[in-house]
Amino acid sequence: MAAYNCGPGNVQKGIERTGYADFWELYKRNVLPRETKNYVPIIIALTLIAKDAAHYNIQAEPEAPVPTDVVKPGRAIDLRLVAETIDVDVETLRSLNPSLLRLATPDDPSFELHLPLGTAQRFSGRSRIFLRTSGSAGGGIAWRPEKRSPPSRRSIT
Repeated sequence: MAAYNCGPGNVQKGIERTGYADFWELYKRNVLPRETKNYVPIIIALTLIAKDAAHYNIQAEPEAPVPTDVVKPGRAIDLRLVAETIDVDVETLRSLNPSLLRLATPDDPSFELHLPLGTAQRFSGRSRIFLRTSGSAGGGIAWRPEKRSPPSRRSIT
């Protein structure tokens, strides 16, 4: 945990200087940065409190989950395209899908994408017409909606 906070190199240097690989020994021997010396005990304390909140007279009412529609895109797809398709902003999609670290879904058929309630049908209806195009600006693969031509009108004479 200390390495997460100050980096594995700093912890390794402290271990090499003292010969101890124990956080509390490194703490006592003052070889860790001050922020790290505070960080680890705070995380441990919060973990203990979270495991037995009632013991510490802490009562928390969990928030009700935000109702969403869930779809399985079946392939990697850019969140900006999804947002455009269902007429919402990208930040809304990001907040509904905190597991996504990038602006794209993983290329995993089992991945579940959370959409604002009532938008799954619009997404599903339009996502079938996405075309895969190579040679995008980033050198990868881009998705764009297929442009459908308007129905032709025949004049009857």
